Amino acid sequence: FPVTIDNDDIMGSKTNDTSTAVDISSWKWSVQQSRRTGIDMLCVHYYDAYDLCAEPVIEYLTILHDGYAGEKANRTLGYMAECTGVDVAGKSLEEIAEVMNESTAPEKIYCEKDGNFWRISKYIWDVNDEESKSIKQSPAA
Repeated sequence: FPVTIDNDDIMGSKTNDTSTAVDISSWKWSVQQSRRTGIDMLCVHYYDAYDLCAEPVIEYLTILHDGYAGEKANRTLGYMAECTGVDVAGKSLEEIAEVMNESTAPEKIYCEKDGNFWRISKYIWDVNDEESKSIKQSPAA
């Protein structure tokens, strides 16, 4: 039988980016209590700019959790605070939600559904400047 060489990616080095770009009109920050752990967390609702009937993309930032979940959420919050020019250091969850509600939402996000939750892979604050530092990749997973 003849041997064939395929161009299959058996090592997983190519990324299969299945994320969806969503233009954002606004965001709403709030504090919610986790049903699973009972720990308070930040909840960010991103509203689609063009499909007003679409369910919002919801991101949960579990900054009070221990371990990896808390570390990742704190990196993400710090990243978004830097992009918006907001100081969140030393603030309570309620104060963070309040100051972030007054800040500028990203113009676009890239996200995909991961089970019951959304995973946001990229935040863009200025869609007209593709080389700008205002384009922020979410912190490494």
